[in-house]
Amino acid sequence: MRQVAFAALAVAAVSAAAFGAQAQMALDGQSSTVIGSYASSCYDLAKARSISPDSIGVCTAAIKRELLDDRNLAATHINRGVLYLQRKDGDSAMADFDKALTLLPATGEAYANRGAALMLMRQYPEAIADITKGLELKTAQPERAYYNRALAREQTDDIRGAYADFRQAQGLKPDWDLPAKELTRYKVTPRSTAQ
Repeated sequence: MRQVAFAALAVAAVSAAAFGAQAQMALDGQSSTVIGSYASSCYDLAKARSISPDSIGVCTAAIKRELLDDRNLAATHINRGVLYLQRKDGDSAMADFDKALTLLPATGEAYANRGAALMLMRQYPEAIADITKGLELKTAQPERAYYNRALAREQTDDIRGAYADFRQAQGLKPDWDLPAKELTRYKVTPRSTAQ
């Protein structure tokens, strides 16, 4: 069986450096301000895909110590979940994505990342369903969601669906080399017409 290397998502944001101690986080297309160094640092660590032992603690401190509204608390749970994914801890990641969904049920990032966690746990049909839901809810990084769904579809022998998703990922972000690399494994042949 081929090793699956999924692409974890992080909540889209404008660089915290541009705003000092405040980071602008966009969740489902709506901006909100995160006030507090832990939440901002948690975002930065998730964006950097940190696997340092302290990264989870920073996010946990934001969740426990900072007064965050539901939108920012959901974003922080998603960011901590991304860090758990980087550490290959699918159960903890799922718990954070589920918590984000209890706070904001229509969050594309939470669903797309749940899909990545389900892939880690080799639950491919469920991963496909969650990633599809994330795409329907307009996840901020659809190219990564399409890439992950393609990998999950391959695991369920949906080769045509996987090919289409790799193509979609490549079309959305042409300079990203992972979808292009995956597409080199495919050979498209025209159908013969039987008469």
